[in-house]
Amino acid sequence: MTVPIYPSLGRKVAAYFAVGSKARFAIAGSDELTARVAMHPYPSRIFTIDEEVAAWTRTEPSDSARAQVAARLAALDPEHVATVVYTSGTTGDPKANEFDADVVLVGRRGRGGVAELLLGSVSHELVLHCKRPVLVISSL
Repeated sequence: MTVPIYPSLGRKVAAYFAVGSKARFAIAGSDELTARVAMHPYPSRIFTIDEEVAAWTRTEPSDSARAQVAARLAALDPEHVATVVYTSGTTGDPKANEFDADVVLVGRRGRGGVAELLLGSVSHELVLHCKRPVLVISSL
């Protein structure tokens, strides 16, 4: 489940969202955004897009990680919450609104051929196992 925390949010509201949702980890686009949710019990880990997340895209997942993803995908129910969006809180504390997903959007590297055969494809696994429609966007 995702809980977006936008750059326009102040430190107090961003922390409220992170702690209230009990987020396990956060992905931040800058040191400033990292600081907005740091120093609280949730999230316990904060990753940066330009460094850590970028490194994930250059590393192939292990067989055990792939098996874990497949098991989690198989356990998903279309009625599960996909994202939580908080209200602005202009009239009090922000309120959480939960939404399920009508469609899953996933990117694709487009390796193809032997590389995809040997290494597998997350988008392919989603298409095979997801209980919602999957829209695959190929890189250009």
